[in-house]
Amino acid sequence: MTSFAKGCFLSLALFFLTGWGNVCHALSFYVSPEGNDSSPGSADRPFQTIVRARDAVRAVNMTATNDITVYLYGGLYRLTNTLVFTSVDSGQNRCHVNYKALSGKNPVLDGGIVVTNWTLHDVTKNIWQASVPVGTTFRQLYVNGVKANFTRSADALGLVETSTGYGTSNSFLLSLSNSPSLASLEVVTCPQLWQREILPVATITPGGDVTLQQPCWNMVTNDSYPSYHSPIYVQNAYELLANPGDWYLQAASNTVYYIPRASDNMTNAVVEAPVLQQLISLQGSVFGPVSNLRFEGLSFQMTTWNLVGPGYGFPESQANQPEYSPSNWVVNAAVDGSWLRNVDVSHCQFSNLGGNGVNILYGSKYVTIDQCRFFNLSAGAVQVGLGWSPDGSVSATDPSIIENILIANNTIHDVCIDYPSGCGIFAGYTRNCTIAHNHLYDLPYAGISLGWGWGKKVAFTTGNKVLNNKIHDHLQMLADSGAIYCNGVQENGLIEGNFIYNQGNLYGEIYLDDGSTHWRVRHNVCKSGKEEEWYLFKGHDNHAEENYTDGFFVRDMSDGSEPCSVNDTKWISKWISVGNSWVQSTNNWPKAALDIIDAAGPVPDQSIPPSK
Repeated sequence: MTSFAKGCFLSLALFFLTGWGNVCHALSFYVSPEGNDSSPGSADRPFQTIVRARDAVRAVNMTATNDITVYLYGGLYRLTNTLVFTSVDSGQNRCHVNYKALSGKNPVLDGGIVVTNWTLHDVTKNIWQASVPVGTTFRQLYVNGVKANFTRSADALGLVETSTGYGTSNSFLLSLSNSPSLASLEVVTCPQLWQREILPVATITPGGDVTLQQPCWNMVTNDSYPSYHSPIYVQNAYELLANPGDWYLQAASNTVYYIPRASDNMTNAVVEAPVLQQLISLQGSVFGPVSNLRFEGLSFQMTTWNLVGPGYGFPESQANQPEYSPSNWVVNAAVDGSWLRNVDVSHCQFSNLGGNGVNILYGSKYVTIDQCRFFNLSAGAVQVGLGWSPDGSVSATDPSIIENILIANNTIHDVCIDYPSGCGIFAGYTRNCTIAHNHLYDLPYAGISLGWGWGKKVAFTTGNKVLNNKIHDHLQMLADSGAIYCNGVQENGLIEGNFIYNQGNLYGEIYLDDGSTHWRVRHNVCKSGKEEEWYLFKGHDNHAEENYTDGFFVRDMSDGSEPCSVNDTKWISKWISVGNSWVQSTNNWPKAALDIIDAAGPVPDQSIPPSK
């Protein structure tokens, strides 16, 4: 029995022993896009909106001793405002409130608007235009279900770094100095192998001096991460409209522009702009968490994320996390929650989103994300916790600690499209977080990133596990990470049973970066890609055993008085040549390795018990 299976068995036993197996007689409401909010919410006379159903639940749940289920008929639920759930929406008396798709139905929660009445604006360039509501902002556009292209240049247009920003003699950039597009113009940089930053332009002088907006400029010159170095292109200007599929929003005139693809007929094309930054916001508090809530079988689509804020852009340091003040931002998610207890999201689909799929933040405990699919996301699929202080500075008993999180049996691919320095799954400062049996592929950067702090003393980061995941075709754009990347002080960490292959860039497929301690790495299969080594470790007190690889190198950059260990190895300076008992031909994996390969990835029929 795998560690994951044993853990699930124990959880199931606790489920019954603690009383969660008690039968609750259900009370039900029904919702349909074709319903009526004046109806009673019955199966034959459903409500029309989820808000109305939520309010109906509020009227009964505080005194209810039964499960309450809101059944959603299939169809499009177009939201004009984020659905907010607070502690008053929680299940009571050990029973749950469930928001669940009716069997065989596909309810879709959508945060977009339809953009209509397109007219030809520029005959020569075939640029079409349409109006959007005053004050509308968005960073994605979909035409007939296909994501359009943010306008961008082919290269950096000759930008040269200076002490005040950039310098340029490029005539095209100089022509933007008095253009309305200057208000939205951005420089995209790649200052490190693992970074991709978006920096808003403030001014372009006739002499070619380019300055960045504040406070972004102060942030990117504060230290090495983030940074304004190495610009690679500029984006988000009307003048950059050049190719079919390009689009641009001129916010000042509330006008969106688009060059149709060959298959687009703008007289009947369905054009949708995502405008909500969150579809569901679970807003608990230390005094009243959102508890005993489940979402099952729902689809989430059409969100945007308008970066950190005016003048900030997107100055990330690593893994789409901040480094310096303001250090309290996070990429928004379609389902975003803080101070959660016993919340489950299962069998849901997340697609065409402008930020993350799910955020599990501040003080959340016993949360499960299971059997979901995430694809076509601008940022990551799931984020657990944060990568900045004060998250890592609290005591081991602080109520804000995020713990007992399970992310299992999910399929994650084609994410981090607009913000490629993000990860399929990111977990920062957490305790007892298990990431198991997921399938992650086609990623620009890391598959799973767990931990933070670069050796910083943290009192509570213990018991985190990465088990039986299948990860491949990752690090396809950026570098200096791995399929499984860990960072910071850990206790009793376990990386076991994972199958990794076809990594696109440096470094180790399993990468224990600065400060990583007390990890046990065992029973993994790593099939080499373009990286030099299958295993890279720093820190100290990390131990690897009984792994299988067709590669030959392990990179040891460990520190501290307690060395790391790798079984069956021959040490050569800072390099390790893996002994024959580890190195295998991909055409001749032993049975133990084949068993690991077969067990990795989602187990569709695996029953995951409720969070607690």
